[in-house]
Amino acid sequence: MGKREILFYTLFLLFPFVGLVSCGKFSEEKTPVKIHRFDKLLFEVSPQELPAHLQKNEKEFAFFFDAPLTDSAYLREIILFASDSIAREIYDSVAKKYSDLKWLENELGEAFNNAKKQLPDSTIIPQIYVLSGTDFDYDTRVLGSEKFMAIALQDYTVSSFQKYNYFGLPLYLVNILDSSFIAGDCMDTWCQQLFVPKKPAESLLEFMIERGKRLYFKDIALPEMPDNIKIRYSEKQLEWCKANEGFMWSFFVQQNLLYEKDYLKIRAFVNEAPKTSGFADAPGRFADFIGWQIVRKYVKKQGVSLQELMQETDAQKILKESGYKPKMK
Repeated sequence: MGKREILFYTLFLLFPFVGLVSCGKFSEEKTPVKIHRFDKLLFEVSPQELPAHLQKNEKEFAFFFDAPLTDSAYLREIILFASDSIAREIYDSVAKKYSDLKWLENELGEAFNNAKKQLPDSTIIPQIYVLSGTDFDYDTRVLGSEKFMAIALQDYTVSSFQKYNYFGLPLYLVNILDSSFIAGDCMDTWCQQLFVPKKPAESLLEFMIERGKRLYFKDIALPEMPDNIKIRYSEKQLEWCKANEGFMWSFFVQQNLLYEKDYLKIRAFVNEAPKTSGFADAPGRFADFIGWQIVRKYVKKQGVSLQELMQETDAQKILKESGYKPKMK
């Protein structure tokens, strides 16, 4: 079993059975969030002490292991990973930057409780775990289900590894992999698990509305978070979007792009990129910003709840009933 599999393979096996894990339901009182540190479990003791340490804490982290810890071959794989010099160096940087995660527990606790005010009573707080590994993958920085979430903290420490050329991540992504983005990324992951679209987005407008809904979810869960952090932009990038919103919307309309279904054309406006292709100063994912403004106006004008918003699958209806018509500046 490879290094990545040790940390992530069982997460995907876990999801169908995660209901077996004890999860606290929301009540009128705020429910505290506890972050379980699987990273510390693997690296806080020497490799020689690790077998006994793992067995002592096996109950809390049992579902991370895809074989019994009495399996000597499997245990050797774990020890080998925990002994890897680069893995240890990465963990040391993670531990230095994130020695105490009480601030994140508080931030996530507030976010879950804010969101719960507009969610069914049966909604359960996910169990939160953090990992540290040798893989730096922007797309899997937060993994989760409705009831489980795992944060790959090495991704949010990648700026410390310039000598390794940021492990292959481009600088524009490194710049949005900071501690300030963790809570927003967690809420984005949770939203995608709570509200799975009935069908994948096909047209550019459908992409816009889907992304806009997820950003609006952050509005609900993280009302004090700056908008540029919610959308993972710099302040300068967000200001550009605001100043050029009418121009960009006019471009989408005039070029008949809203109902375009050719992903080769759509991706220029929805994929992560340092710039939007064809526009020197426009940040990547500009469609996210437009979709966010449409959804905000739709909710305000129609007075719909979060549940009603998420259940509405007609992107054209949302656009029409939003009355969205930004002016050129």
